[in-house]
Amino acid sequence: MNIEWAKAVGEMIGQGKARVILDVHKIDEFQAGEVLVTNKTDPDWEPIMKKASAIVTNQGGRACHAAIIAWEMGIPAHPGPRSGFGSGGPHL
Repeated sequence: MNIEWAKAVGEMIGQGKARVILDVHKIDEFQAGEVLVTNKTDPDWEPIMKKASAIVTNQGGRACHAAIIAWEMGIPAHPGPRSGFGSGGPHL
């Protein structure tokens, strides 16, 4: 997955195994230190967002839920990257 063209939230660098979770009911599959990759987040996602080393979402921008929570928690986020999910990249 190529996310190098994403506009990051924050100045930190996150790393870890990417875990794609598209359904909040499957958050028990997420392990601490992984990179959360999903379409978008809402308050139901916060328990795993606290364990993530970084967050990548398919939807959103610099003021979306994932970006705001990641900023508050001090972890990097890439909301709505311009490559990697769209235009020839993998689609969630």
